[in-house]
Amino acid sequence: MLWAKLGIRDVETRELVVERTFANFDDYWLSMVVSSPAGVLGRLSETGSAELKRRLQARLPASANGEITVHASATAIKECKAA
Repeated sequence: MLWAKLGIRDVETRELVVERTFANFDDYWLSMVVSSPAGVLGRLSETGSAELKRRLQARLPASANGEITVHASATAIKECKAA
């Protein structure tokens, strides 16, 4: 396992899972524009931004009423040291 290769022993792991639902694609897109790391979306050309938006909208599953729910997960680790 990666932790052992890094010399970390007696590891506790925990998966962190989050879910967020957006009212519609425009709501999702607005959250992307506002939270874009270092303004990455802001550095795209108008054409590039439109293409990214089109591709995302095509890939994200929407419910019958247009809501989009996205999930994300990460693994948290903690090394347990002997007392």
